[in-house]
Amino acid sequence: MRAAAMVRENGLPSGSLTTAMWVLLQCRSAREYQGGRYEVVADRKVELNPRTFLGVTNVAREMGCSLKDAVEGAIWEMIERRVCGQMREKEQEERAERQAFEKERARRYRLESEAREEERVIRKFNAAFRAT
Repeated sequence: MRAAAMVRENGLPSGSLTTAMWVLLQCRSAREYQGGRYEVVADRKVELNPRTFLGVTNVAREMGCSLKDAVEGAIWEMIERRVCGQMREKEQEERAERQAFEKERARRYRLESEAREEERVIRKFNAAFRAT
């Protein structure tokens, strides 16, 4: 419960451990995808083209934050949007599976009910036939 509260309090609007787990999975290195340990490049500088740099600088100034915070915020927002999309797709797949299961369960119930009714009619017919 504490972990879920921390996720909500620290900036994931959707605020669930599932979202946090998906975000973490999005931020794995290629080595981690292959089962290896956490590994990150030592030189993590990113170059922006001049117009992008000016745009981000203006946004950061308007937001009252550093350039680094504005860029990181934009990237985290992009990652979270991607994650939320993946989660929606997963939920839709699970919903479709549940609906297919429920449909099959209803079909089987109907067939079993029909079989029970058929059996009841046959017993009733046999009982009436034996009585005569």
